[in-house]
Amino acid sequence: MKNYFIALGILLFLYSCGSGEAETGTENESTTESVETDTMEVGDNENSIEFLEDYGNFKTKSAVYEQFGAENLDDDTSWYAEGTVMLMSTVLNDPNTGYRIKYVFKEDDPEKVDFIEAYNIKWSSDFENQGTQKVQTTEGLYTGMPLTELVEWNEGKNFEFSGFGWDYAGGVFETKDSKLGNSAVVVTLTMEDSGYDKYLNLLGDMSFKSDAEEVKGAPIVIGTLTYRVN
Repeated sequence: MKNYFIALGILLFLYSCGSGEAETGTENESTTESVETDTMEVGDNENSIEFLEDYGNFKTKSAVYEQFGAENLDDDTSWYAEGTVMLMSTVLNDPNTGYRIKYVFKEDDPEKVDFIEAYNIKWSSDFENQGTQKVQTTEGLYTGMPLTELVEWNEGKNFEFSGFGWDYAGGVFETKDSKLGNSAVVVTLTMEDSGYDKYLNLLGDMSFKSDAEEVKGAPIVIGTLTYRVN
């Protein structure tokens, strides 16, 4: 099952204990229901940064600090590969767009940015749900994009993805003959908390086709966009 794992081309892993679907699982269901959605779009404020890829123009930790300022950055660690790989990371709270963007650094050179992540939910440093954000890519993907719209974006081609509620939740299977397979950005799906009680059959180490009958109507959206910088 784990052989399928989508290309980051970048990673030997997909999801962390402290980020992505691991943060949007059932343990956070109670907080999500009481939080008002605070969706912002890139471009709402005057800023040269318009797309997720623009954040990748800063390829070192020093460059990130010089561009955004220490007051807007929080250094941390992130765990991947089912909690077996720890990477240094820095979370940006962009004062111009209102976004939270995570910079993750190379394991063998923590000064160099390896990849960046944008999540649909804006998690605080204390893992509190602070609403959602719509971070867009140059290709037209965005955090929070519904599954049905993602299939349309993929030129109508359906694809497989991993079930929810575990370490590799929402991982999209590599499809090299599609826009998803050739995109520079890796997509990871999530299921909004409202679906965890209703769609129990979508939880666990299993895979589903995007057009499967049991998937129809489930509140599945893009939960994480990952872009490799170096």
